[in-house]
Amino acid sequence: MEEYYMEYEEITFNDIPRVMANILRKCDLLEQSIDVLREEIRQTNKPSTSQHIPMDVKEACDFLKIKKSTMYLYIQNGQIPVNKKGKKYTFFKDDLIKWLESGCKTEAPMTPDEINQILRQRPNRRK
Repeated sequence: MEEYYMEYEEITFNDIPRVMANILRKCDLLEQSIDVLREEIRQTNKPSTSQHIPMDVKEACDFLKIKKSTMYLYIQNGQIPVNKKGKKYTFFKDDLIKWLESGCKTEAPMTPDEINQILRQRPNRRK
């Protein structure tokens, strides 16, 4: 294994300001590089925010690792968050994750926007 030695030119007292300026410039460049790397690491480790992915019954069963018959039982009893458009059921991945985290006992908690949407859809019974 070869050893490498850097040769340094002899620095005089008059060269100190120039050498110090060079050292400070290199330190600034290193700090900028570290900041860029730190931001890249932060972006890489950031969890995906887009989990609002629609799934059909089969995909939801695969995701939850349950049988279709169990899924339809949960749907029938209102135990799982689901949207029905015509004859098709649609699940959203983020809703299923919330449902799993809540202990699978009730529907995922509704957001204020979802509550307002349901209230707007209800017919006004006052006359």
